[in-house]
Order: sequence, then structure tokens, then C-alpha cells
Amino acid sequence: MSKRYAFWRGPDGRPYTGPDSKNAPTELLAQIGISTSINAEGQLSWEGFIFSQLEVGLRMVFVVVSSEGEELNEPDGWSIARGAIIAECHRIGGRKPIEPSKLLQQADKLAAKYFQHPEESYVLIGSLSVGSFPKKSISIGGCRIRVLNSRADYPLPDSFSRLGPQAVCRLHAENTKYRWVAVTTKGRSINEGFQRAASALNLLRSLWILSATYGRWSISFGSGGSKPLAVVHTGPFHTLHRPGGALVNKELYWQENDARPDRELFIPSGGWDRLEKNRQMLQRRISRLPYRTDFEDLAQRYVAALDQVEHDLAFLQMWAILEKITNTIGAKYDETIRRVTWILKNRGLGEAQLRCVRIQRNRYVHAAHSSGQGDQAAYLIKSYLDPHLRNLLFNEYKVNSLPEYADVLSLPTDVVRLKKIRKWVSVAIDLHTSREEKTQYA
Repeated sequence: MSKRYAFWRGPDGRPYTGPDSKNAPTELLAQIGISTSINAEGQLSWEGFIFSQLEVGLRMVFVVVSSEGEELNEPDGWSIARGAIIAECHRIGGRKPIEPSKLLQQADKLAAKYFQHPEESYVLIGSLSVGSFPKKSISIGGCRIRVLNSRADYPLPDSFSRLGPQAVCRLHAENTKYRWVAVTTKGRSINEGFQRAASALNLLRSLWILSATYGRWSISFGSGGSKPLAVVHTGPFHTLHRPGGALVNKELYWQENDARPDRELFIPSGGWDRLEKNRQMLQRRISRLPYRTDFEDLAQRYVAALDQVEHDLAFLQMWAILEKITNTIGAKYDETIRRVTWILKNRGLGEAQLRCVRIQRNRYVHAAHSSGQGDQAAYLIKSYLDPHLRNLLFNEYKVNSLPEYADVLSLPTDVVRLKKIRKWVSVAIDLHTSREEKTQYA
């Protein structure tokens, strides 16, 4: 059986690796196939805007995973999916439904070719809202981040000249006090190079932010505007260059979804030495985790939530991270709350607070009812999330995966019952251990 790279996501967002077509968007693929016409020159066309309409849904559920277990960035992943659709339509001749399993076979072939491409070197230029940089360079996430005195050696895209004088990106490029940084990275494509570099920046920020804000709570007074919970921010845009400084594309740059004016610079209260010592220790911990890739994905989601200016969205995103950690996506909220509070000494108080949090979550999701103290609700949910991130970083329960961590959280909290379970487990181990194994372990 050939190596598999292409999958459909399940309801929990994870790639479904089973051999069947469970979770496949069968109806969408069938409609695309039936609507496909092929002319005498072999060119494909679709009736109306059917492909563009169905593409939206397909992009959400199609995923390519490397041999190392890392998901391919969406633009390159969709390029593979689209190529597979075209190849399969040619194979069946059009006007016939596309079978999900056949499509994945085509996608696996294209993905295998993609992963055979040699990696090229790139340099991403971005900025961080720090008053100073703790070191000349930091290696993290397979990249090297170094501070620049200026970005003079890295030109701006030509498209910047067409931006208005008050455009956020232009103002940032001309007047920012953020520190410019260069992220040396590699990729098989421009998109992969960008994704790796941006992920490295976010991983660095997540470790700084977790260390700097763990156990802290901020209360805002007055009308100074809504501030995100993050304390270190990236600038509103990024550019990608060749190692010599030339842009990979003279028009191309990546803009943050919610590009805003510069924020105040972060200056560690205890100095960079303590924060950097913590960051290096946490980074070493991550490198030894059996679920390193999954934890780094959590770190990306964590920093994205804390970046939110809309505190209700930050609140929802952190709740979703807790559902991921406790493996209760789609489950009853009572079980999510029980597992979140499993690690607490005062579980009763924690459960009472989270039941209130759940009510506010439902009010916002179902009726768009924003909390009058959105930032405080976000800090509250963060106070429950951070200890779980710490537990995962230090692998307190010696687990091998996030689902195993959730299994620990699903255990009872009653000591008497736990002791009974320990006896039963001992009996089960003895019963199902073969004679040879008993001799070996004796």
C-alpha cells in the first residue's frame, strides 16, 4: 500500500486516517464531477459558479499531512486537492460523480511529488513589539530569529507605494518603534517558507507570554480602548525574501487579519534574563515531548486567542482550546468542566465558576450577547487554561499524547474509588500478562 498523505477532517478537526470514506464530502465531490465538462482540447469547465461555491466547503475538510505528522499549509494543500480533482475528472471523463477514495489516491500521488521537492531558503521580515531584543539571535521552531537595526537590506513590495498615507501597514513601515526581526527558514514553496517562519515567531511569543502572564490578572479602568491579553505582538505585515534580500515577489506581502496601529512596547518587569531562562527551559521541554507537534499547534492557537482585540472571541477560542485538551469536542459541557477542574484542589469552586462561564459562552454563541466585562471573562478562562498548558509542557502525568492526557483527566477524583480502580487494574494486568512476560518481568 502506497504512503498516504491526503485525508478528510473529522468533526473534531483532526485528519481521519481510517481506510474508509468516513467524513468524506461525498455529495460535494459528486456534484463537482457531474457538473464537469471536458472539451476537445481536454480543458475542464464547470456549470455556473458551482466549483467556486463547493470549493469553500472542500477547503475546510481537505488536509495533507507530511510523514512527520505536520499539516501542510492551506494554499499548497488546496493546490494539491485542486490538481487531484482535475486529474480525477480527466480519468472518469467528466459528467460522473467523483469517488472520495479515488480522489485521495490522486491527491496522494501529487502530495508525494510535492514532498520530493528540494527545500529552498527564505528570510521572513517581521517585527515584534519589544523595547529590546534579549539576544542577537534565537533558534526556535526550526528557524533562526535575529534582530535587525533596520530593514534597509530588505525592500518593501511595490504595492506599498499605492497604499494611502494613513494605511496601517505604511505607517508601521515608516514610523514603528517595534524591533525588526529576520526569520531564516526553509520550505518547498513560498507558502511553506512563510508558514514555518510565522509559526516560529508565534511559538516564541507564546512562550514569552505564558511565562510573563502566568497567574496574572489585569483590570482595565477608563475608556482606553479594548486591549488584547497578549503582551508581545507582531507588526501588521510580513514580507518574504531570498537570502540575499530580494523579495520573492515584488508585489507580495502578508497582512495580519486584524491589522491595527502599533501597541505599547513590552519591557519585562524582571528583565529579559529571567524570561529568557524560562523560555529556553520551556523550549527544551517541548523538544522532548512525544506530542511536540500537537503542543506547538496549541501554542499557535493560544497566542492567536490572546491576540484578539474582541475579548469575547478570545474567550471562545480559549474555551475551544480547553475542549481540545480535555478531548471533549462535541461532548457535554459538564464533562468538559469536570475534566478542566480535575487538577484543582478546590474543584467545587472551579466547577461553579466554569458553569457561569458556560452560560456566558452559550449567550454569546447563540444570541451574540457580549459580556459587560469581556476582558475579565477572558482572564478567567485563561486562568484555567494556563495550568493545563504547564502540565502538558512538563508532562506531569507521563503521557504520550493529548488524548492520553484527557484520559487521565477523565479519572474519578474520589480517592476510595481510585484505590479500587488501582486494584482492578493490577488484577487485569496479571490476568492478561503472558507466562513468558511474567518470567521476563520477574
